[in-house]
Amino acid sequence: MSSVYMRQILESIERAKLVNEGYDDRVNDVVSAIRSANPDGITKNKFADAVARAGRDTGALEMRDDRVAGTNQKTGDAKSEFIKDVAAKIEFVRDTSKQTEKSARVSQALEELANIIEQEIGNSFPDGDPFDHIAPRARRLGIPMGNLSEWMDRAAKKHLGTKDYHTYLADIWDDFIDGNTGNDEFQGQSNPWR
Repeated sequence: MSSVYMRQILESIERAKLVNEGYDDRVNDVVSAIRSANPDGITKNKFADAVARAGRDTGALEMRDDRVAGTNQKTGDAKSEFIKDVAAKIEFVRDTSKQTEKSARVSQALEELANIIEQEIGNSFPDGDPFDHIAPRARRLGIPMGNLSEWMDRAAKKHLGTKDYHTYLADIWDDFIDGNTGNDEFQGQSNPWR
C-alpha cells in the first residue's frame, strides 16, 4: 500500500470523526430552529417543510444534496436518519384546522340565524308565525331542516340572550303587549307562545 493512499485513508477517517462529533449539536440546532419558528407546536404534515427549512438555515451537513463531507455515505441515508433523530425530539401537536374551520362556519351560521329570527319576528307580529319565514331563509344558510328547531334554540341562546327560541318569542310577545297598553285590540289577549 502506498504512503499517499494511506495518508488519504487517515485523512478520511479524521474528517468522518469531525462530522460525527457535531452530529448531536446539529440535531439540536435544527430542533431549536423548528421550535422557534413554530412556538405553538408543529403538526406532522408541516414537519417535512419545517425540517428542510431549518436544516438549510442551520447548515446541517446531513440535509445537503451531495455526499456527507469526508465519508462515502450518501446524504439520502444520512438525511433520513437525521430527520428521524430530529423528529424524535419534537413534540407534535394535533392538526385541528378542520375542526376550527367547521366551528367558525357553525358560529357564523348561528349568528346569521339569530339575525333572521329577529327580523322575521318583527315582520310577523302580532298575527303571524315567524317560523314560516325563518325556515326558507335558514335552508339557504345550509341548516338542515330536520334540526332547525335545535339550531334556532342554539342561536337564540348564543346571540339573543335567552333560554331558547320559544322563550324568546314569548318574551317578545309580552314586550309587544306591554308597549301597546293603550290599544284595546291587544288587551286581554293571552300570550300564544307561553
